[in-house]
Amino acid sequence: MKYLLLLIGLGGAGLGFLILAEASSIMQQIAAFVCFLMMTTAFGACGIIEAQHQSTKKTLEKLDSMNSALRIQGGAPSHE
Repeated sequence: MKYLLLLIGLGGAGLGFLILAEASSIMQQIAAFVCFLMMTTAFGACGIIEAQHQSTKKTLEKLDSMNSALRIQGGAPSHE
């Protein structure tokens, strides 16, 4: 998902630059702006996904260490 968003963002940037290079009418300028908006939205979503992934990873590591500590003390059953 992350790489798809990056691809969309890069495509939006490239398309926006191409349209802006030839922009003579207001419609072309609006189209270029929409492409740049698509790019920033895709990159922003990618950043949010990555931050959420890192947060989830840290939480799972913390829960795993707590579970291991309980298992050592005999307070948690082993599911193995």
